[in-house]
Formats: sequence, structure tokens, C-alpha cells
Amino acid sequence: ALVGAVSGLLIGGRYLLPGLLGGMLGGLGALWAISLVLSNVNETWNIVLALVGLIGAAPGICVFFVGKIIQDGVAPPSADPMTTSNPASIDAPQSGPVDLEQRTKDQNQ
Repeated sequence: ALVGAVSGLLIGGRYLLPGLLGGMLGGLGALWAISLVLSNVNETWNIVLALVGLIGAAPGICVFFVGKIIQDGVAPPSADPMTTSNPASIDAPQSGPVDLEQRTKDQNQ
């Protein structure tokens, strides 16, 4: 449960509480579903275990998205591009054509 909660926090971005709850529930659900399958079979394919884990994690994924919708309803995301969940994009240059003459004038002023 702790590993699922921490991974949900890390993956959730600005959605900390939905990430925490969804990750915790999804991690436990996936673990439970896979252990249920493995306790009843002698051998299985890896793809079967991956699909069973995804099905087991589905309730946690749903909790995350419902929590995300609720959080956006209570506290809408900021429209300011400087408050982004990706810190690397803050210093990224703006795309598009660059007017070198205007840039030189702006720097000289």
C-alpha cells in the first residue's frame, strides 16, 4: 500500500491526494488480483499477469480520475504558464519565429 501511495504521489503531478488514494488502491488491487491468479494456476503467460494486474488496478485508476475531476472543480488549475508541473518547461525557449532586430532593440534598451 505504501509503495502504491508513493508512486501515485509521484505520478499524480499537482493531484497529490487523488494520486495518493488512487495509487494505494490501484497497487493493492493489482497485487491482490495477480496473487489470486497465481494461487490457482501452475503456469501462465506474462501477458495474462499484466492484464490481470491492469484489471486489478482499475478501481484505483478510477479513484484517481474521479479525484482529479473533484479537485479541478474545487480548485481549478492556474492559467499562469509559470505554475506548471514540469519545471523544465519554465526556462524553455518559446517556439516560433524570432525577430532578431526586435530582440537586439529590446536588449539595448
